[in-house]
Amino acid sequence: MNGYNNYRSPSHNSEVYIPMPIDRARIGEKKVEKIQEEIDRLENDQRQRRELIDKLTRIQDVEDRKTKQQNHITVRYFAVVSVFWEI
Repeated sequence: MNGYNNYRSPSHNSEVYIPMPIDRARIGEKKVEKIQEEIDRLENDQRQRRELIDKLTRIQDVEDRKTKQQNHITVRYFAVVSVFWEI
C-alpha cells in the first residue's frame, strides 16, 4: 500500500480511494511502549520470584535449625533415659 491506508471518502464515488498517510513515528513509539511495558512486567515477575525464593530459603533454614535442635534434644533425652535404666 506504499505507506498509505486506503480510505473511502464519503463525498466521492465508492470506487475512488484517497490515500491517508500513516504516522510511522507514532506507530514506532507505540511498539516501543508495548515492548517497554512487557519488559517492566517481566522484570517485576522476576523480582517477585527472587523475593519468594529468598523467603522460602529463610523458612527452610529456620526449619533445618529447629530439626537439628530437636534431634539434639532427643539424643540427650535418650542418653539420660538409657543411663537411668542401667542404674
